[in-house]
Amino acid sequence: MAILLMPSLELLGQGAPGDPDPTFGVGGKVITDLGANDLASALVLQPDGKLVALGVSSTTDEAFDFILARYLPDGSLDSAFGVGGTVTTDVGAQDSPRALILQPDGKLVMAGGADCDFALVRYLTNGGLDPTFGVGGKVITDFGFCEGAGALALQLDGKLVAAGLPGFSLARYLPNGSLDSTFGVEGKVTTVVSADGVNGLVLQPDGKLVASGGFGNFELARYLPDGSLDPAFGVGGKVSTDFGGFETAGPVVLQPDGKLVAAGGAGPGGGTVDFALARYLPNGSLDPTFGVEGKMTTDFSGVEGTDGAGALIRQPDGKLVAAGRACPDFACDFALARYLSDGSLDSTFGAGGRVVTDFGGNDGAGTLVLQPDGKLVAAGAAGPGGIADFALARYLSPPLVNAFVTFDPIPSSFSFTSNATGCTSGFTGRFRFEARMSNHSSSSLSDLVVAVTTLTNGNLLQNADGGPAGVGARLTVPPEDGFADGLLSPGEFVDLGFPICLRERRAFDFFVDVFGVVDGGAAAQVEQGVPRD
Repeated sequence: MAILLMPSLELLGQGAPGDPDPTFGVGGKVITDLGANDLASALVLQPDGKLVALGVSSTTDEAFDFILARYLPDGSLDSAFGVGGTVTTDVGAQDSPRALILQPDGKLVMAGGADCDFALVRYLTNGGLDPTFGVGGKVITDFGFCEGAGALALQLDGKLVAAGLPGFSLARYLPNGSLDSTFGVEGKVTTVVSADGVNGLVLQPDGKLVASGGFGNFELARYLPDGSLDPAFGVGGKVSTDFGGFETAGPVVLQPDGKLVAAGGAGPGGGTVDFALARYLPNGSLDPTFGVEGKMTTDFSGVEGTDGAGALIRQPDGKLVAAGRACPDFACDFALARYLSDGSLDSTFGAGGRVVTDFGGNDGAGTLVLQPDGKLVAAGAAGPGGIADFALARYLSPPLVNAFVTFDPIPSSFSFTSNATGCTSGFTGRFRFEARMSNHSSSSLSDLVVAVTTLTNGNLLQNADGGPAGVGARLTVPPEDGFADGLLSPGEFVDLGFPICLRERRAFDFFVDVFGVVDGGAAAQVEQGVPRD
């Protein structure tokens, strides 16, 4: 089936990656008031599309409790969970929840601190405490100091590993919540690092654990399955990375090739902090193919800004998304940045790879999840002054579907005119061509967006308004004519027209990425294909 479309070309088309999702909450945002002061620190996505946020809620300045809130896919609270969609758990006088995981059986496990001890709580699917875990669903672990868990991982055998401070402290638990005596000393391990605190923990396929954190430098440590440090990683199992100023590391993610990426904040001091990422080879050395000698920083707020990433995910196409806060002054906002596999910003996401969301107060994101349909959900806190509420934002981010399509120019459509009407000054003419986008997969594609990733020689793509657009320009494929159902079914193709404003009449490179939803989102997690010119 051939369909000739004359699509609208626009710099930021409707439904582009990074745009707020209008089907979630109000304009893509949800605010939930759970007490006097609330903060969401972790978020998980259930297979049914529901979201569970973990955080702290206080009724006074001195009483803090663990709280869970479960949301339906549209952002409303799920009344089938707890009381009106929320569950509050009092573990100690001062509770500090940090991490949340979803077990394969649907149970939720929370980790954090309670009165200077590690605290874990496991919940049934309806939000009730699980009586088969610890004592009444709760487990308290004392390392002999003032400690708390900042990260949590689930092993394939059902064991749980919590990590936090002092130093880098880890504890491994059997499925019933008792300490695992085969790990470290009676189930516990403490490692001396230059600064306290684990903020990220990832389990490798070989059973090794990598912890990230630190305050001053990025600190990583890798542990063998028995809890001992891995001598094949860094120096004696530890790695410290200096960005040249003051740094703090948060989460860490594992790539399929065994490389590790840590995210956090870095700056020269004096209050200036930027998003910071570092990628490591499997042996712990910095990866020279990423950023500048393995490190990358991203500024949102200028010289005096205080930015920082508290969450990091890897998309199936290899791109990395970091979420945190951007603080150009005393009022912070949600901030997201998406990176290509080499550490450069992804120009097809938001504005030059960055997205900032203002909830109208002092806002910040601390956790991030990726839905199967490619949408991103960030959670944290928002509110005026010192009063905050749970805050969630969902962003459109259709998956890259290059692997599902071919994108071939049609030579018979090539045309050149010396009339540069609609182009800005400095252009000698216009070149127009059509390209055929064919679905060669066995899946149906919808919500298709074509994004320009390369356009050389200073040439620009002319949009419908007559204005030029370069790298980052997006073309939303409109459902019209025979394409009215909005689906590009297997074997179908669409012919798209591209008018190019030319600086001079000579050969140029033109590359695009194609984003879309696969089979309505059921199989949207695809690997990155090779862009076609």
